[in-house]
Amino acid sequence: MFEKLRSRLILMNLLIITILMVSGFFAIFIFTYNDVRNRIDMELHRVADFQEFGNNRPSSESTRPGPSNLEQHRSLSFVLFVNDQWQLLRTISFFEAENTFYDTAIKALLKEHPSKVIEFDGSKWAYLVMPNNVGYKLVFLDVTSQYAVLTRLIYTFLVAAFIMLFFIFLISRFLTDRSILPVKEAYEKQKQFVGDASHELKTPLAIINTNVDVLIDNQASTIVDEMKWLKHIQSETQRMDLLIHDLLFLTQMDQSNPKQIFDVFDLSKMIESTLLSMEAILYEKGLKLKHQLESSIKIYGNHQQIVQVIMILLDNAIKYTSEKGTIQLNLERHNQHAVFTVTNTGEGIPKEHMDRIFDRFYRVDSSRTRSSGGYGLGLAIAKSIIDQHNGKISVSSIEGVSTTFKVKLSTI
Repeated sequence: MFEKLRSRLILMNLLIITILMVSGFFAIFIFTYNDVRNRIDMELHRVADFQEFGNNRPSSESTRPGPSNLEQHRSLSFVLFVNDQWQLLRTISFFEAENTFYDTAIKALLKEHPSKVIEFDGSKWAYLVMPNNVGYKLVFLDVTSQYAVLTRLIYTFLVAAFIMLFFIFLISRFLTDRSILPVKEAYEKQKQFVGDASHELKTPLAIINTNVDVLIDNQASTIVDEMKWLKHIQSETQRMDLLIHDLLFLTQMDQSNPKQIFDVFDLSKMIESTLLSMEAILYEKGLKLKHQLESSIKIYGNHQQIVQVIMILLDNAIKYTSEKGTIQLNLERHNQHAVFTVTNTGEGIPKEHMDRIFDRFYRVDSSRTRSSGGYGLGLAIAKSIIDQHNGKISVSSIEGVSTTFKVKLSTI
């Protein structure tokens, strides 16, 4: 699908650029051609008006201008006088030639007229026909070099177009690949998201279905007798409810504008009160908690969402802290930012997992998920919230030692 999309985009780019390029080259050629034609017409009239020819010379006389006049008309040209039957009467030429040459010129004119340019004797000639009292005055001008320039211009355009299209193709391919990459990544993530969500829902649904089958098979039993299966159903239902809630929350974060409910609040006090609510869990797990919080750090944001981020990071630290390990919390001000870090001792995160740790449904150790009750959405939710607050969240880890999550938010 994406290969076809890329090919279509590249083809569309090349087509648009080719049309623009051909239009530009065509306009330049037409302008150049008209300019050459105007210069040729001016030169033809200059040759025609170069000298008033007398009528006292014999009809067979062939005359040539003097050296000074010839210097003014370096282009090869000649003038023929013919009667109304197109028979040669007199020639005036700026170069020496046989009479057969002039007869050939007249035949070529009659054959190719009304073309503005005729070709004979291996050259291109522009001509001008001027009626007079005995017939016609024919002015010929050699334009081989001018038309050679136009021909070279066409070839230059073709070569330039080929080279430009080649490089434009490479550039279009590069830019198209970069443009499609975010779409492709979003599509792959959506595809993976749907697959993971289906997989996560499939397991509890299978458990619920199995327990329902057990209850159906034991219809004679009382509710008390079958309480075990009912509790299994309740547990899996609650897990599904939690999953759906998290999925809906992520969808709302992607589509809504939470800044509508932003307010200024004291981040220091909020983290302190959150820690108090977590003390019982830390005590039960036998974990040590150390914290160093700078006071009176205020930010502008959604109070409930920032609390959720802190709870997610603390819950994640509790899950993955080694037995009798330590969790360290720090909050300090760096320039115009509040920096909150949560560090826990433990196995750490392998380097190959660092880039995907905030992906939805991604888990470093999937075997611990069901026992810990998570679906791999917590860190994805935390990142989505921090992004909505124009902040940054990052992770660093030393394998076998510790893991640190750092949140950076703008202060007031």
